[in-house]
Amino acid sequence: MICGVGVDSVEIDRIAQSMRRRGFLDRLFTSEECAHFHTRGDPPESVAGSFAAKEAISKALGEPLRMADWKQICIRRENGRPSAVLTGELRARMARKQGRQIWISIAHDKTRATAMAIMEG
Repeated sequence: MICGVGVDSVEIDRIAQSMRRRGFLDRLFTSEECAHFHTRGDPPESVAGSFAAKEAISKALGEPLRMADWKQICIRRENGRPSAVLTGELRARMARKQGRQIWISIAHDKTRATAMAIMEG
């Protein structure tokens, strides 16, 4: 059963500009995510896709992300397929909404990154 759906789209240029600011990646992404970005040369489209995925997950949960929440979502890519792992309070929020798993999809073109999240109960 679907318990929540979220979609988000961001401009890659906006994320590229934000990446120039000191600490941007460290504030919003886990060390695992940052390591993934660094091994790939920090491509803005990958960062933008993960950013959009976190926003889409927030919408699927039905609540906005607070600053402390961003690192409670880890976007992983295994064999090219994205997945999300929630920890801490966000995992508890998902459980309260009877969610068991979140499925995500990420796409981008030259200018935008878009992500969709489906929370399954």
